[in-house]
Amino acid sequence: MSISKVLVAEDNDVNREVLCKQLASIGCEVESVSDGETAADAASKKHFAVILMNLQMEKVGGIEATKLIRQSEKGRQTRSIIVGVTATSMPQERKKAFEAGMDEILVRPFSLLDLQEVLSRWLPIKVSQSSQQTFDDLNAVKDPQLHQAFTKSMSGLMNRLFLSVHKQETSDVQSAVHEMKGLCLSVGYDELAGWCSQLEKSLLVSDWIQVQATFNAMVDQYKEITSESAK
Repeated sequence: MSISKVLVAEDNDVNREVLCKQLASIGCEVESVSDGETAADAASKKHFAVILMNLQMEKVGGIEATKLIRQSEKGRQTRSIIVGVTATSMPQERKKAFEAGMDEILVRPFSLLDLQEVLSRWLPIKVSQSSQQTFDDLNAVKDPQLHQAFTKSMSGLMNRLFLSVHKQETSDVQSAVHEMKGLCLSVGYDELAGWCSQLEKSLLVSDWIQVQATFNAMVDQYKEITSESAK
């Protein structure tokens, strides 16, 4: 039996799919949308106990969508808990999120146990290690749908990272590799995530020769993943 209605607002196919699977694995009734405008519209028509909202969506971002939702809730007896989901944890971004009406911030990458711990503050959820073990079987290695979404997102990130490394644009490399690492961790490709961490370390000391070498290793690892899945 579902314990709570939860809305996921996420424009990245992989992150949306993973979040939905995580929530379903702990008994939540889940609906998902791919932009903030649709999320605000859905929340105006139906009450969700919790809304998980990506802060950095392209069409309408999570902060703006939260403002719209809080506006629509005026005069109602119910109020949704809104949890912002982000790959960064900048103080200024957190301040804007809370000012808009968000209740919590969850920073990627996070495990199912992390998600359970946050949700348990407002929902009747017990934090359980067994739930994590059950979810571990739902990863891109074993889930064709999730793998397809993963490769689609990774192809774009690889191209973005290639250009940023070539131009030695530190902030762009940081952003792309952090997003890539979170993506890999969320779907079970831990070895590729490890290469992302290694690249981040090289970037901290501006060792661009090592950054390039690590990126090349990441490309080889990614090609191995895609070739194995094609068999």
